[in-house]
Formats: sequence, C-alpha cells, structure tokens
Amino acid sequence: MEITIDIGYEQLLAAIKKLPAAKIKQLKSVLNEEFIEQKASKDLSDFQDFLLKGPVMSE
Repeated sequence: MEITIDIGYEQLLAAIKKLPAAKIKQLKSVLNEEFIEQKASKDLSDFQDFLLKGPVMSE
C-alpha cells in the first residue's frame, strides 16, 4: 500500500523539527550527501532528456 501526501516545504520542515533527536539523526543518515548527489544528477538528466527531445531549428 502506498499513500501520497502533498504538503509544502514549510509544513514538512515543521514536522521534522517536532521529531525526537534520534529520529532526526536517523533521517539525516538516510539523506546523506551521496543520496542527495544521486537525486540531483537524476533530476539534471531528466532535464537534459527534456531538452534533447525538444524541437531543433534548421535553416
């Protein structure tokens, strides 16, 4: 089962700040630098794919 919730950044940040310290530490370890870099490179490649599929000008 999967549940999708659409919340804003500020709401998410407020919810994270209410977590106990141990859970914040656990969240921080899951969202390590390697994960962030991987996510950013995937987003960039999605954008690159979008640009490459766009129209091309010719003479």
